[in-house]
Amino acid sequence: MRVNVKIFVTGSNASLLSSEISTALTGRNRQIVTWPFSLREFLTMKRVIIDAKSLYKRQKKVEIKRLFREYLE
Repeated sequence: MRVNVKIFVTGSNASLLSSEISTALTGRNRQIVTWPFSLREFLTMKRVIIDAKSLYKRQKKVEIKRLFREYLE
């Protein structure tokens, strides 16, 4: 029985392991470098619109502070 399985190696050791392990396991290797979202990109993903007027509203400040804590986690 053949099972369709994908293995992802990530983290700081990925560059050390990818050439040896992925080549040995699959015979091919593709490296894709990704970067974390900026805070602005994160807020955009959460559908938060930031403009000069809204930053003075208490509710908007509370929301942005909450999302900032989530962003840092």
